[in-house]
Amino acid sequence: MKNPNAFVAMLVAALVVGVQWLVQRYTHVALNDYWKTAATSAATVSVLYVGRNGVKAALQRLWQGPKTLWAGSAPPAAK
Repeated sequence: MKNPNAFVAMLVAALVVGVQWLVQRYTHVALNDYWKTAATSAATVSVLYVGRNGVKAALQRLWQGPKTLWAGSAPPAAK
């Protein structure tokens, strides 16, 4: 597979569209086009952000940003 990210994005988008169809069919709740696009985009970006490293690594990356802004970067290690 030459571009696994494109495949994953297509797969997630198809799954989200399927879930939206099921919700609309069985709960009779119709989302407008804005929210359909937002849900598809959010799911795709979330899956691509997590990537191969998993949820734990993604949460650590999310934590390091605000932590670095608040406390500053770590001092260099002593040699």
